[in-house]
Parts: sequence; structure tokens; C-alpha cells
Amino acid sequence: MTLLRTITGSHLSIECRTCEHSVLTPIEEFLQKVPNDMTVERVKKAARCSMCGRKTVEVRIVYVGNSALAIPAGIPSKPKGN
Repeated sequence: MTLLRTITGSHLSIECRTCEHSVLTPIEEFLQKVPNDMTVERVKKAARCSMCGRKTVEVRIVYVGNSALAIPAGIPSKPKGN
């Protein structure tokens, strides 16, 4: 289980599959409203859309950081035999 306080440099993306409402919240800001021992799993179970009130939401962790570190991992390698 991932504690939110261990990933404070990231954001939570919460998207409703019913009404398509979405919100992107910094985890540091989110932690001001929830207990210190809150986990991502607990957020996923409890989350509901703030617009339509349904629990048809997807919760994702969005990394926010140095894109130069992420780019090399995303560059496809050359196919073998070329």
C-alpha cells in the first residue's frame, strides 16, 4: 500500500467515467484534507465525483518532475536486425 505522504511530489488525477468531470490535485494539497496515514488504495475506494456524486471514478498518480529523466525511458529502441 502506497502512503500518500511518500509521493508528495506527485498529483492525483480523478476522472469520472459517467460525466467525464476530472480534477488534478497536488498530493501535498490533498493531504491537508485527509489523515496522515491515507493510502492511494483508500482514496480509490472512497473517491466519488464532486460533480455528479457517482463512484464511477478512476484515480491515478501523476508524476510531476524532471522530464529529462523520463524521456530516455520513453524513447523506443531500434528494431533488431537493422
